[in-house]
Amino acid sequence: MAQEILKPFILDETGKELTAAIQTFDTNCTTNTESIVTALQKIAEQLAALNKTLTPKNDTTGGSTAGGGGVTE
Repeated sequence: MAQEILKPFILDETGKELTAAIQTFDTNCTTNTESIVTALQKIAEQLAALNKTLTPKNDTTGGSTAGGGGVTE
């Protein structure tokens, strides 16, 4: 009889623990996703800066580098 009386409380506590675990997991996933997005944005910024630096150096050849480097016959 005591188990029948306590059963709703035991299930309730288990439910609370599961809910807390799910919320913690959700928070961790959100935090990790935000960290990944931030890291990718920084990488994109660095690649854009590198591209800006390298593009003028590639243009000093006097011709297109596509399709053979601007060599004519």
